[in-house]
Amino acid sequence: MGGETRLTQSFVLPHPCAAVWLLMSDVEAVARCMPGAVLDGAPVGDKISGRLEAKIGPIAASFAGEGTLQQFPGEFRQIIEGRGGDRRSGSRATGRVDYYLTAVPGAAGSEATRVDVVIAYALTGPLAQIGRSGLVRDLVRRIGEAFAQNLDAQLHDPTAAMPQAKLGGLSLMLQVLADRVRALLARLSGRAG
Repeated sequence: MGGETRLTQSFVLPHPCAAVWLLMSDVEAVARCMPGAVLDGAPVGDKISGRLEAKIGPIAASFAGEGTLQQFPGEFRQIIEGRGGDRRSGSRATGRVDYYLTAVPGAAGSEATRVDVVIAYALTGPLAQIGRSGLVRDLVRRIGEAFAQNLDAQLHDPTAAMPQAKLGGLSLMLQVLADRVRALLARLSGRAG
């Protein structure tokens, strides 16, 4: 859409909305939970700077740049926008993560929180062709799952150290490839029957 790739993802955390918002409105905490994201320091007003490190197959990139943060506490919504470049490849990226929280019924009558995320990004330069592949969409989905697990772990134990997994690390790539093989086998077995 308009030169951007857009992905949506939702997940439910077994924690009250207020607790999830407290964590997710802290951009430094969010960065610790997001594989591949590294902040240069604390935000200055609504400005942030840092990098996103990604590795897809033999290609590694480190997009250094800056961004802005918009918070809408009354709506439990936050938008993080950024832009940057990878010096090695000469590629540029722009991206936006827009998420909002909704209280939902949890197990045994407790409150849980649904997190709806819309990710939009655009790549230019040599890495743009890779960014259009289904493999990248699968990888982003896996990153979203890792993000949800890290958020849940942080909400259970705020003192727990988050592993700073790189975006596209070997284990994530293997999971993506395994998912693709399973999907292909399911399609083939469906045709055979």
